[in-house]
Amino acid sequence: MSETPSIHAWIRFLRNYGPIPTNDNMYDETIQRALRRHKIRPITLPAPLRDELVENFRGASPGSYIITGTAGDGKTYHCREVWIELGGDANLWNLGVKVQRLDLGDKRSLVVVKDLSELRDDESASLIAEFSADIANPTAATFYLLAANHGQLLEKFKSAPKTPEIERASQVVEDLLVTGVTNDAGIRLELRDLSRSPAAQMVT
Repeated sequence: MSETPSIHAWIRFLRNYGPIPTNDNMYDETIQRALRRHKIRPITLPAPLRDELVENFRGASPGSYIITGTAGDGKTYHCREVWIELGGDANLWNLGVKVQRLDLGDKRSLVVVKDLSELRDDESASLIAEFSADIANPTAATFYLLAANHGQLLEKFKSAPKTPEIERASQVVEDLLVTGVTNDAGIRLELRDLSRSPAAQMVT
């Protein structure tokens, strides 16, 4: 008895999770395209930081977040899950826009960047300037969820114009990345490194 087309599609899709030469299976965007192409319901894995992030952005006094780690740690997956949980349109997300903006209500907005390294230097420079000003402003109504690999994160700040606001933000980001804490209490920013998350949290 021959297999149905849906079983064939499922097997082809599962092959994406095995070792493949391009390592595309590390990237959420590639998996999402494969799901749409084969019309398969996605395999849902835990996003350990999702609840923390959603609670923060829905809270009365939110702050901005940076998610970092290495390729395949789930940075883009977390950004997409938070975007959808906060009411963002999944179809709009799937268009692949580099910088997504979401109305949080009460005149507040969220800027989501699923991969800072995708932005050209001129694009990231303007974004980092706005980001640096907003995280230092206690009355700012724009908050950020940025994702970036370890190396690209610091590189983007170093390549941005050397303004006092950006240099201050850059120092805070470096402190958080290296030690996990910062002495600058005037900056509303948290950093979470997914590469430090126990593997059991990611798959159970």
